[in-house]
Amino acid sequence: MFKISFVIMLLASVFSGVVPVYAQTGHQAHVHAPVLQASPGLVWLSIEDNMRNLTDAVKKAEWPAILGYAKSMRDDLSFMQSAGIEGEVKPHEQEQLLNSFAQLAVVLDELIVVADSSDTVAIETAVNRVAGAVTLTRIDVPPGLLEKISGATVRAEIVNTPVLKKDVEETITLRLKNAVSGKPLKSTDLEVVHTQIVHALIIDPQLEDYKHVHPEEIDVPGEYSLVMTPKTDCTYRLWADVTLSEGKQEYALVDIPAKEGCGSLPIDKSEKWDVKTELFHAVLKAPEGGLKVGGDATLEVLLTDMEGNTLQSLEPIMGAYAHMVGFYDDYRTIAHLHPLGAEPVQDTDRGTGALAFHFQPQQAGFVKFFVQIVVDGQEHFFPFGVIIQE
Repeated sequence: MFKISFVIMLLASVFSGVVPVYAQTGHQAHVHAPVLQASPGLVWLSIEDNMRNLTDAVKKAEWPAILGYAKSMRDDLSFMQSAGIEGEVKPHEQEQLLNSFAQLAVVLDELIVVADSSDTVAIETAVNRVAGAVTLTRIDVPPGLLEKISGATVRAEIVNTPVLKKDVEETITLRLKNAVSGKPLKSTDLEVVHTQIVHALIIDPQLEDYKHVHPEEIDVPGEYSLVMTPKTDCTYRLWADVTLSEGKQEYALVDIPAKEGCGSLPIDKSEKWDVKTELFHAVLKAPEGGLKVGGDATLEVLLTDMEGNTLQSLEPIMGAYAHMVGFYDDYRTIAHLHPLGAEPVQDTDRGTGALAFHFQPQQAGFVKFFVQIVVDGQEHFFPFGVIIQE
């Protein structure tokens, strides 16, 4: 079986644009939710999804979107090539599958080159070659193996949504389905968690423009609407955090297509422990010795006004006094944390700016954290950058 690594909270970190993405399952927790790093099965499903995105983009002559889809597919394929295949895949099947991956890599690289040109005939030819390679690769996979590995019950799609553009407000339609039956997931199929049916965690590939929004159900079964104004021309990734009526929490991922993919642009991996805004000062503190893989850590956040006084008026936000979401630099893994201690019971309850979050990193790398609070009815975000050591 493909090797699967465990991280902080359940994550199906897959890539998709106008098509489905599958999620792994986890369980509900007030401190933090366990998450699974993307498995190769999930990533392959995202490759197939983005292949359909490419085909649709050619039909609609949406040439600018093709480069982003192709780069996402190439990143996914690189992940699968390095994942390791064993167990249920026999030796001769393993060799055949890896050879197919290599052929797919070649034609994807060719598409990435021509997609940046204005030669639409060459682009369409390259897309057709990629489609053929994807089909052959799928044939080389033992029947049902990738679906078995996937283990997901929720899939997400972005539908009827224009290509995102910088500083342009767009209405985005998120479709949620049962991954097995294809049945739309209506609000009655989902539980209210932290006061909401669906939590959409959205960010660009450079981990700068973070948004936490709550899509609202519309008249079409299984479809939910949200509004966002991106600060970049990049494709954004959306984690749909939902809990099924039987109690299973899942994160279904989908990419929101934009003018540019931006996956090749660097992430600023500078550590940042101190954030000042016009109104507040936020300081993040880690245990002595720093954050290490496998360690049990408490992250302390102190929020003060500009005179140094600890805030005393944090308002309830989604059933807590704060939320802390971290995105790893692999753009596949996230951590969603809530403060330790008592949670608000009434809308009039207030919390202090001395917060603590439990964090148990099981993966090394850079993490961009965003602390979200509400004061005087206004949301405020504080971005921090931390390094997790081996």
